[in-house]
Amino acid sequence: MFEPNCVVVLLAPELTLKSAAVRAFMQARLKKNILLCLTNKAVPFSKMIFMGGRYLVYSPKPKEVVEVLEKCFGVHALYLAQEIAFSTLKDIQRTAAEVSMDSIKEGTFAIRGKSFSKEFSSKKLEEELGGALLDAHPTLKVKLKNPEHELYCLTHKDKAIFYFKEVPAARGMPLGSQGRAGLIVEGYENKDLVKLGLLLMKTGCCLITVGTEEREIKELEEWNSFQRIKFAPFERAKEYYSHEGVRAFFSPARTIKEANRDSELVGVKVFAPFLID
Repeated sequence: MFEPNCVVVLLAPELTLKSAAVRAFMQARLKKNILLCLTNKAVPFSKMIFMGGRYLVYSPKPKEVVEVLEKCFGVHALYLAQEIAFSTLKDIQRTAAEVSMDSIKEGTFAIRGKSFSKEFSSKKLEEELGGALLDAHPTLKVKLKNPEHELYCLTHKDKAIFYFKEVPAARGMPLGSQGRAGLIVEGYENKDLVKLGLLLMKTGCCLITVGTEEREIKELEEWNSFQRIKFAPFERAKEYYSHEGVRAFFSPARTIKEANRDSELVGVKVFAPFLID
């Protein structure tokens, strides 16, 4: 029986294209954001480790971990997983058949294995686990491309991790990895602010809302590691632009008149991606 005790957090593939230094910076930023998400939502976890382009989060409540990290930018996908200790490859084969008992019984399947163990290769791991599932369910058929079922297995040292179904996450770049962006909120509806705010956050920008008075936008805070978004009044906007690392101001304006008004309010030209005239 499959009993999840951890979560596999797969990083956005864009991060693998970066140089080693940039990739390390972004991974560290993502780790910080993951910890903020879990802490701010009071989700219990015992530890988090990095292995082969993935974070492994160990928790007595893995489903809650998945629900929270679905809204963490920089995370590509999440998997409920079960980690077991093993001594030999035979132990992994036996466990593979047991954890797959309820989910892989008929149809086509494929094993996606990755071995960080010195005793056997990833190919050997896939072959042995495939044989174990065929022995347990002889009607199964192996199909490597677009199978009906997939069983993933990671091994490291004396531990094996099994998981099945992917839960798509926020994707994009880790929040804060691309600096800060000012979002002008004065005179605009929440739906437009949320639409533009999420687009900016997905690129890795931290948001600062700008207006006459502070405005709470709960829909955006859920994607901001469950933290309140910082606010700056118009009179301080230029100071933020010069000294606080705000790289640009963005407006949900749909007319040139609105965009020009916002540019005057912050003292620099705003970007208005929704402009239609």
